[in-house]
Amino acid sequence: MKITNTNRQAKASYTTPKHNIDVSIPVYEFEEKGLHVIYAPSLDLYGYGKSVKEAEKSFGISMKD
Repeated sequence: MKITNTNRQAKASYTTPKHNIDVSIPVYEFEEKGLHVIYAPSLDLYGYGKSVKEAEKSFGISMKD
């Protein structure tokens, strides 16, 4: 496992008519067995792909689910 960047933040916003909530959580990016992985331990969510962009897209989908 190769950790490539540990200083990333995942940011999300949730807005209702009365409230606006902004969230920022630490995420780890690493490469394992040829796949790029982005992992948020505080949420136990991850995304993966053949490139960092694919991993980011996969992570975004996980966040929405």
